[in-house]
Amino acid sequence: MEQSDKFKSLSALGEKWYNYNSCLISLATLFYLARTDSTKLANSCSIKDDLLFCLHKEYGNKYSPDELKEAEIYISKYIDKNHMEEPTYQLLKSQFFQLYTQRFDMFNDNLKRVNFFTELQAELLKNQAEFFIESRSTKVFAEFVAKGVNDESEAQNKSVMVLDNFNPYAEYSLQFENNCKVDVFKVPDRQTGFHVSLDTYAEKLCRSLVYNLTNPITATSFSALEEKSFAGGYAFLNVYPQGIADWFNRAVNHYQALSKSVKGRFVMFVHNSVTYLSQSEATTFRKRIINEGHLKAVVNLPKFFTRQVPFPMCAMVFDTTTINDEVSFLDLSGKDCIDSVLSDRQHNVLNESATTELKEVLAGEKTSHSVFMNAFKLNDDQCLFDPSCYVAGPDHEESVSYIEKGELKLENIAQIYRAQVCSVADPEVVKNTEIVYELNLNDVPQTGVMSDVQKEIRVSSDDSRAKRSRLQKGDIVLSIKGTIGKVGYFNDDRTDVIAGQCFAVIRTLNEARYPQSLIFCQLKSYDMQRYLKMKTTGDKIKVLQSKILKQLPMYKSSKNLREEADKMVAKLLELDRQRLEIKRSVEKSTSFRIEDDTFKEQE
Repeated sequence: MEQSDKFKSLSALGEKWYNYNSCLISLATLFYLARTDSTKLANSCSIKDDLLFCLHKEYGNKYSPDELKEAEIYISKYIDKNHMEEPTYQLLKSQFFQLYTQRFDMFNDNLKRVNFFTELQAELLKNQAEFFIESRSTKVFAEFVAKGVNDESEAQNKSVMVLDNFNPYAEYSLQFENNCKVDVFKVPDRQTGFHVSLDTYAEKLCRSLVYNLTNPITATSFSALEEKSFAGGYAFLNVYPQGIADWFNRAVNHYQALSKSVKGRFVMFVHNSVTYLSQSEATTFRKRIINEGHLKAVVNLPKFFTRQVPFPMCAMVFDTTTINDEVSFLDLSGKDCIDSVLSDRQHNVLNESATTELKEVLAGEKTSHSVFMNAFKLNDDQCLFDPSCYVAGPDHEESVSYIEKGELKLENIAQIYRAQVCSVADPEVVKNTEIVYELNLNDVPQTGVMSDVQKEIRVSSDDSRAKRSRLQKGDIVLSIKGTIGKVGYFNDDRTDVIAGQCFAVIRTLNEARYPQSLIFCQLKSYDMQRYLKMKTTGDKIKVLQSKILKQLPMYKSSKNLREEADKMVAKLLELDRQRLEIKRSVEKSTSFRIEDDTFKEQE
């Protein structure tokens, strides 16, 4: 029987599971049953019963009966949380058992047993590695770290520190494909429920049975790690929802531990928000990284880079042996970087071309999805690390080169006000209140000309935020939160309209020299709209950073440009006038009143 046919049923493993943990725990449990009790593997026990059996066998002598009873409750909740469907588990179990029995006739033949598991491990790594985590880029990052581990390293310990690693394949690649000595550490989270979480249990089984890893996982603290010395480092934070504050704090702690203890190269996988958060703590953290000078590259990875994690991830690459004057930014989050065959709705796999680009960038070369940035220029007010702020994808390159021919920045020709949230005032509580009308995205028509704002809100007459956000005739608004790039021109004499919090208000410094009409037309142009989309950051809520907005490239004013802009705005104003007339006509023709009561039933 051919090798491919021999393991044909293996390709179905994991396909029906809802998320990463479900399949990981199921496969680890099946491996455990096959090695310890083949009759248990043959029985159609529920996943809950099999998990309890494994826990009792593994930890029965370490925990009291009461603690193991608590584990039973914990397991039930965990199965529900991760959508571990019983029919799917039984299907996997039957496939696994069928494969198990096909491979040898005598269960007590230890040699055949060892050979079977060796072949099964190899096949899992070959065909299913992408399920656990995207393996192509993992190999590239592992090779990069391993090349820095050599005899000339300053580290006393010539091993690689693998910290809080959510990716067992990275450890496998470092140890078996790159011949590195590996020390594995975990910094425990706050403990809840049963002392041994199923995540830890599954990871242990998966490491030892699927990836053939036997290195002990040492529980430690960040401060203890800083006192050690290693020749390389690899950290892959679990990015299941914990809140941005927790993600950020953990990323800072990881960086501090790695930068102090690693005397070579290290890679940190983090939530992408770390690269663009505008809070002072985040900008201070990024400035610190730039000032220390060891950042080599920042790589944007796609959503669902790990199964069922819909957040964009980012790899930050460091080399503590050199001071880098330039930083490479690589954006691999686009559709053209995804392998359409191996990817699915809950998991994106990078294609071979993207993997090649990653190798080239880590080798110091420029690629189509990357750019070099001077480290000194990065160290400004916000110190953004998000590659999407700097890298133009293939579909943006032409418009970017066109737009960036502009010789002025928006902040040089206009005042920019970011609209603030205005608190609704209760007239029974606040002494002086007034009715104003709040502009929202729906009030900006396709023409961009705004003259029909209807949303009423009551605010305090003394609210400075409401005063700051009041629109004047001729003002331009640009949406910078949520839907990015919507441009409006306020064509009304009213003074009771305020901009909603998703807008920035733009007001020229000199109407004669650089009129509002010229700013409006440039912002609304096709190329500028594509440029704005490229500069957008954020995952769940899209944001155009204040720094990017202020530095939008604008053309120098000229007579021809001003005349062309005036003609275009005049045409849009006329179209908007016609739009309003049609709207009023439609409303009038489709509304009616019954003025008399002749229809009433006669008594």
